Amino acid sequence: MMLLKEISIHMHLHWLELWSRRLLQKLGEEVKGVYISVDVDCLDPAFTPGVSHLESGGLSFREILNIIQNLQGNLVGADVVEYNPQRDTATGMTAKFVRELAAKMSKLSS
Repeated sequence: MMLLKEISIHMHLHWLELWSRRLLQKLGEEVKGVYISVDVDCLDPAFTPGVSHLESGGLSFREILNIIQNLQGNLVGADVVEYNPQRDTATGMTAKFVRELAAKMSKLSS
């Protein structure tokens, strides 16, 4: 059973990688810069409960990083939106995710 789960996860990540590459191809090679806006509502509430609209079965932290890291364009700006501190856990689980995501995106622009 574990082999099937590992294959499923690998295939899902492979699909996301292909999707992000195709997105950049559709934009064209003449694109001078890429602006990334991450709406944390698209993430699974198991990782980010502090949002207004929960998306069961949404993306994981690893999946969103994979998409961002596969974008080959010059990152000119980024933001993370739809964080709702009133719905976050007492430990600030979503806030930590948002901070880490923002830090990783800022490193991509350096």
